[in-house]
Amino acid sequence: MDFYGNINLKDNEMQQLVFEQETSFPVDAVAGSIVFKDNALYMCVALNVADPIWIPLTATIDTYIHEQSATATTWTITHNLGEENVILQVYDDSNQMIIPDTVTPTDTNEIVMTFNIATAGRAIIMFGDEIPANGIGIIDPQSGWIINDISQSTATGISYITGLINPVTSVLYNNDGTKMYASTSADDIVNQHTLGTPYDLSTASNDNVSFSFNAQEGHVNGISFNNDGTKMYAVGQFTLTVYQYSMTVAYDISTMSYDSIFLSLGSNFQLPRHVSFSEDGLILYLIGSYHDGAWNPGVAQYALSVGFDLTTATFSSRTAIDFDVSDVPNSGVMSPDGTKLYVVYNSGNVLQFSVGTAYDTSTVVYDNLFFDRVISGPLEGFAVSSDGTSFLSATNSTVYQYSTNI
Repeated sequence: MDFYGNINLKDNEMQQLVFEQETSFPVDAVAGSIVFKDNALYMCVALNVADPIWIPLTATIDTYIHEQSATATTWTITHNLGEENVILQVYDDSNQMIIPDTVTPTDTNEIVMTFNIATAGRAIIMFGDEIPANGIGIIDPQSGWIINDISQSTATGISYITGLINPVTSVLYNNDGTKMYASTSADDIVNQHTLGTPYDLSTASNDNVSFSFNAQEGHVNGISFNNDGTKMYAVGQFTLTVYQYSMTVAYDISTMSYDSIFLSLGSNFQLPRHVSFSEDGLILYLIGSYHDGAWNPGVAQYALSVGFDLTTATFSSRTAIDFDVSDVPNSGVMSPDGTKLYVVYNSGNVLQFSVGTAYDTSTVVYDNLFFDRVISGPLEGFAVSSDGTSFLSATNSTVYQYSTNI
């Protein structure tokens, strides 16, 4: 379990902790382990029984997370918790805890904070019946990582054969790194794998579970999940369309079915390669390599009025990323804070871009930083671990793990 903050051992109390929300109790936990699940903090306790049990340490805590993507001296936060006396934690855009100059509740559902210097970042507002004085909160999975220098990445020597006959075009993790997914456009299928140790490719095994996109598209290039693993999205090269699918069991593609919901890309891309979303699902990103009848790599952005709902998507912008017209992008991902874009090219390079205005790809600028892996063949897919210390990408039908050395 990841957490941010500190532990005050002198006074025997926990201070300013922000835990990552878990979806299930760890199967290998030992007595004394702590997890945050279902908005409550649990500890693993060993009694005179065969297996340790989990007991709650707190009552349910209502939590609201405010993302301040634009720098400002005043943050107005509508949390709708119905309480003025809340626990507040504030972080800048480098994940460092900061203290506002003033905090003023305007009513039971809104707080206004001010800073001497214009600041961007995140505020976490909590309320519950039994919150400890210093507060305990949650963060969404994969909300903290950022790779500031992709050129420092190195090969780990860890690889995994997916069992797909044709080259992998996209790789994904689930929310906690215990599952990996690989898709291929030649067969239009995605298959599922288990990682015995989260984000450790050396512990991967094939679940022998797959799903075919063939009924909708004959050449699926990229796939992506929504934030809770109940939806998958696939972008098709032949139909120039993003398709939406649902899973009745989160992240289990054996329960997946087509929603009959899609987004037509029209003339925005003639060769879409990858689809992804912002953390809240209100922005959809597409990376492609062909536009206006020529090789013209770029990234397109769509705005969604309802998170992850393709029926509410409207086109926002398209920005060229054609640093070498002989090389084309195959995949990419935005950092969770929206300030970095990493694009995987067919040559095997991963290029790093800065996003001048967070989450706005029309403001991307190349950082002159890139990672060039040494294995021959095209590089496809890009999946980053929750702490940003490693990523996956594929060459042919094999997935490789790389260290970012951060």
